[in-house]
Amino acid sequence: MSTFQGVHLRTASEIDRYLWFGRTTMNVVLGSEDTNGAFALVDQLGSANDATPLHVHHTEDEAFYLLSGSIEVVTGDDHGTMDEGSAVFLPRGLRHAFRVVSDEARIITVTTPAGFDAFVRGAGLEFRGDRPLQWEFDMGRFMGPAQAAGIEILGPPPFDH
Repeated sequence: MSTFQGVHLRTASEIDRYLWFGRTTMNVVLGSEDTNGAFALVDQLGSANDATPLHVHHTEDEAFYLLSGSIEVVTGDDHGTMDEGSAVFLPRGLRHAFRVVSDEARIITVTTPAGFDAFVRGAGLEFRGDRPLQWEFDMGRFMGPAQAAGIEILGPPPFDH
């Protein structure tokens, strides 16, 4: 990482990359160490039917921007679909989950303050190079990092396949 007059610049080769559940990868583009804890920026790529558990962030607000694909979203008592170019703001304390409904979906996630980046790093499997064709992921590795990051897992993904 380079610093120019107090500004952190992270090149593509310096971005931390992690394997997650299903075929999802999470890239920590900017973490708390880059933003003095102000926010985290994560770039995620998911495959069809990859889904998050139903969960709540107790310590941070979250926003998604869908760069490509489509996702099904549950926010509070609402349910809907987001398509490419859509964005949503999820205030802390709101239960939510999403599932990829297209072949792939690429999502930019911003959380404020930072902290989600520590969860991604703690729960994911770090990798370098090309994304593997498949991998094993133990959902049990979510729980400790989730609790440490103030994320409460409420239950399985609330979607019918």
